[in-house]
Order: sequence, then C-alpha cells, then structure tokens
Amino acid sequence: MKEVIGEICRKEGVSIQELESGSRRIRVSGARSQIVCRLIETYGIPLAEVARQTGVSTSAVCKILTRKGNKST
Repeated sequence: MKEVIGEICRKEGVSIQELESGSRRIRVSGARSQIVCRLIETYGIPLAEVARQTGVSTSAVCKILTRKGNKST
C-alpha cells in the first residue's frame, strides 16, 4: 500500500505528508483519487484503511469512488 501511495505521489508531485494531512489542493485531491481507486479496485483494500492512509474520512473515500464511477459511464 505504501509503495502505491509513494509512486502516485512522486508522479503527481505531491508530498506524502501533504496527502496524509487531508489537504484539498487540486493536485493532492487528484493524487488521492488515483490512490483510492487503485487500492480499492486493484487490491481490494477496505475503505476505512484507505481513508486512514490518505488522510480523509471513509465517507470521502466512498464519494471519490462514486464520482469516478459516474465519470466512466
């Protein structure tokens, strides 16, 4: 999980500390969205654990997934 987070943060130019702090900066939000989708859809990690690792609530993780689902249809 930490490897995926580190990889996406590096690619997007976001620090892990900024991600974990719950920052709402557009770059951080985009990286968080990618992380959430990959960890849940690819690895099946529980929403609550992904939320803890990305600095947001479980509800926020659920909203990210819902919004991603609407964009792909």
